[in-house]
Amino acid sequence: NTMPRSHINTKLRSAIQQTTAGATRDTPNAGSITHHYGMHGVALDVIPAGSELTIDYYDWDFDEREYRGKKRPERSLDDLEENGWCIDNIDIRQSTIEHSGRGAFSKRRLNQGQVVVPAPVEVFKDRAVFKNQRPEHLFVNYCLQPKNSKMLFYPYGPGVNLIQHSSKAPNVGLQWSSKEAHQAELLTMTYDQFWEHVRPGSLILEVVALRDLAPGEELFLDYGPTWEEAWKNHVASWKPPPGAANYTYPEDMDETEVLRTVKEQEQNPYPPNLITMCNTPGEMGRESKHMEWQESGEEWWWKLAFCHVLDRKMGSNGAHVYTVALIPHKNRQKALTEDDLRYDPSIPFQERYVDINVPRRAIHWVEKPNTDDEHLPNSFRQPIEMPDDLVALVWLNFGKR
Repeated sequence: NTMPRSHINTKLRSAIQQTTAGATRDTPNAGSITHHYGMHGVALDVIPAGSELTIDYYDWDFDEREYRGKKRPERSLDDLEENGWCIDNIDIRQSTIEHSGRGAFSKRRLNQGQVVVPAPVEVFKDRAVFKNQRPEHLFVNYCLQPKNSKMLFYPYGPGVNLIQHSSKAPNVGLQWSSKEAHQAELLTMTYDQFWEHVRPGSLILEVVALRDLAPGEELFLDYGPTWEEAWKNHVASWKPPPGAANYTYPEDMDETEVLRTVKEQEQNPYPPNLITMCNTPGEMGRESKHMEWQESGEEWWWKLAFCHVLDRKMGSNGAHVYTVALIPHKNRQKALTEDDLRYDPSIPFQERYVDINVPRRAIHWVEKPNTDDEHLPNSFRQPIEMPDDLVALVWLNFGKR
């Protein structure tokens, strides 16, 4: 949740570099998982047990005077024991299934029937809203879909989306929560009433252990026969894209090596699908076009700007520092094109947005927009089948009411 900045106790950070987790474009899994991974929370202060975690949404306005002297929100440990969930039962590591990306593993012994992790869901009326691009938006792979329904249910509990599939030996299943935070009355409403009252997180699933689980055991959920058949068909027809074996990912690049300038790249270019991004304010929110680089303390994608390395020199600490030209991106709702990203030497230096004395650690390799595996035309897309016993009848046969 968010509160005035005087009551914020947590900061979210996200990983700068994308990772394939082994699901590379020379395998059928290419493009079927997200490469963006690693968001985590960092405590800004000592947080007493029972305190609510709060982050700054940045776009909410509060009157700080109303909260002056007020305690930060908290609940008793007895209340949390009765009405809360443990969200620390899962470790994220490389899956034991080859080329399948990351997997979820039990962090400790879990007994049969024990809740592994809660999974609040966000509900979407129609899967068609994610079909406005080719291939269909990757988001659908992380959703549940009832048979004979166009609705999608996105579970967003910690680690839930990384539980791999097994129809032969599933060790976790899904159930609706019996706790107060789950609004069970939504499951008995009419279709129109449901959409009038449902909100993100008002329905809460629970991942439960189907048998006793040992520490370090990978978790497997049965995605259902529809998903399994779709996967078999995909593997049977899949062919790698041209050049797949020699494709270079950002994780293949050395994030410590000396960067070549745009002039040096004329003779020794980098892989054509990659470009550098600088951890700095873009054209928005800058005091001037030319500025000395400053530590932003932020690691979010929207705090990064595509950039070209114009020059480098040895800094006072014996490490290289760089002069970079930022690539303007005024409309963040629209991806930059190849022409936008191409370095244009005809633009005068005075007219560029430039950062000076940028350390190497602030410059990262990323794939150019719309070139990553997620956008491969033959990427696998199929929601997980929602178990029949979780489906309300009014959700079926969408459109016939």
